[in-house]
Amino acid sequence: MPISPIFEFQADEKTKAIYQQIKQAFSVSKPPIFFCYLAPFYEYFSYITDQIVNNLNNEKFIKIINETKGLIFKLIKDNLTKSDETNEFLNRFKHSSQFFYFQRDLEKIFETNLKLAFIFIALREAVKGWAVAAKKIGAKIESSSFSSKSKIDEEECIFDINEVTGLKKQTKTKQKDFQSFSNTIIKASFSAIEKDLLSYYLQLCRNDFYLLIKKEEYVFIRLEIEKIIIRFLNLLPELIISPVNLVIEMTKKYENYPDLLYLLSEHFPTLVIQRLMFSGYIKE
Repeated sequence: MPISPIFEFQADEKTKAIYQQIKQAFSVSKPPIFFCYLAPFYEYFSYITDQIVNNLNNEKFIKIINETKGLIFKLIKDNLTKSDETNEFLNRFKHSSQFFYFQRDLEKIFETNLKLAFIFIALREAVKGWAVAAKKIGAKIESSSFSSKSKIDEEECIFDINEVTGLKKQTKTKQKDFQSFSNTIIKASFSAIEKDLLSYYLQLCRNDFYLLIKKEEYVFIRLEIEKIIIRFLNLLPELIISPVNLVIEMTKKYENYPDLLYLLSEHFPTLVIQRLMFSGYIKE
């Protein structure tokens, strides 16, 4: 049985209280989507949230974020280039007031995603060894039994930035339809497109990003970012303690606990880095 995320509006009072801690610690308007997949495992969710929040609220953690965000942003900016269409858009509209304030929000978004990357890479490192443990607890936990990978909303995990901006979730646009929209908006007056400026820019960047994911330099940058984060993990003010045997003990009463192990050790660490890279890509 795949994991069904518990969103804030669906949560009971105990889970809402945890979400409130997370939102305050990240200074966001809604809990990042990754935590909604931890929420069904309340005992573990409560346990690991204490460690996460303690880190987020510690000045040492903030210092680590400040030391690494410039390096990681430069890595993204120097190696992931925008398309001619996106650059044309930027040349025309990047000096608008709406775009200026949006870029200011992106500073916050990028920092939030970097914090998420640190947290979930730390969780992955803490859970390492789950595959070995799997052999001791039965065939149901073998990788072939995992179903979460196909059920997770990967697009929302990577591209959703409305925790900070409040923008509506964007859906992927077919290229031929998007090109028609592009021709219309480039010819329009500035006042005519002010309302849709940010949504249009995000869609352009998403189209670019889908193509970049297929390139070797993308994989190289993703791995380099992971290396940077791993180098700083031992400096976290509070170590993330989440060994596989503890995760299993706290979650084994739930039928789908193997999927949680998969998310923590394999899927989420990749998605948070992709999310970080996209937020760096759209930031000017």
